[in-house]
Amino acid sequence: MPEQNKDFALVVGFNHYPFYADGGNLRGAIADACKFADWLKDKQSGGGLPDANCKLITSTGDPLAPDVQQIEDALVEIWQLANAVGGGRRFYLFFSGHGHSFDTVGQQLPDVALCLPRWSRELPNKSISANHLMGWVQRCMPFSEIVMFFDCCRSRILKSRAQDTAGGCPTAREGYQDTKIVSIFAAEHEQRAFEGAQDADTEVRGYFTTALLAGLKGAAAPAGEDITQFALWDYLQAEVPRLAKVDGRQQVPKRGMQLPPERLVFGSPSPLGPAPGPAAAASNFEIRFKGWRNGSIRLRDADSKVLREGPASSGPWPVMFKYEVNLLEHVETGDTMSIFFRPGMEGQHATF
Repeated sequence: MPEQNKDFALVVGFNHYPFYADGGNLRGAIADACKFADWLKDKQSGGGLPDANCKLITSTGDPLAPDVQQIEDALVEIWQLANAVGGGRRFYLFFSGHGHSFDTVGQQLPDVALCLPRWSRELPNKSISANHLMGWVQRCMPFSEIVMFFDCCRSRILKSRAQDTAGGCPTAREGYQDTKIVSIFAAEHEQRAFEGAQDADTEVRGYFTTALLAGLKGAAAPAGEDITQFALWDYLQAEVPRLAKVDGRQQVPKRGMQLPPERLVFGSPSPLGPAPGPAAAASNFEIRFKGWRNGSIRLRDADSKVLREGPASSGPWPVMFKYEVNLLEHVETGDTMSIFFRPGMEGQHATF
């Protein structure tokens, strides 16, 4: 995507929670935040943000930081930079860390407390209201679009509240009610979100961010269409539970506020296989057939939709797979083979 000099982002990743109940420090939140920031700054197929427009805040253990002021300072700087270019287009907020639900007062929208590193049972309000951050940006800052992703738990730990920041403005900006807002949570209300390694050789990552980045990089629109909030949400609904299930866990993402009926486009899809030409479609996997196999072959997706059918002699087949189970059938003999396509399998092949 061409450089988007009117897009800005605050990306937050906290691993360090020495006083947190039932879990303590996280292992993948900082890596998730860094990788999301990398996607935002990717000028080829990512968000296209200039480096200076993407503010990345990560935690440290000694000293234990940050606190709310660093987040406030980063948002004020984004506000000033957006004003300096005559107003922004899109604001991204990404948070990866501990979170929990809390008792809201007079709020009807889904919310989550974004826990700061000093959160503890003795300091249960050391967190920030996600809705407050959204409201500050919407009412005060010159953005027409707000996109928020929250990779954190929403379970209820104890009776507590999330604090507001000190941010605000004397009067709301004109037209703030028309801001297009998309927010997606890693888990349903009062449910947990998890992190884990997909195999012994990979780093620990949040299931939600793993799916989010795969979707933004093309998996949400495998045929090369635009990656919209609708396509991304459809992909996350299927992929997050699948990744969690691999580790014997249950996790279901949840949409929060979804105001725009219009399509918001994320990045530019980049085919994972050979670039499409006049005689070939984009592909990210290849299906080969054993020399003795004759007759007709049928390929189905996870919904049993026929993706391709033809004689084995027409192989090998370049295909564009989503991250799901696909089924090959030998029509004459009834032989079948499942292909469980997962991240990291791009460019590989299977022989049937």
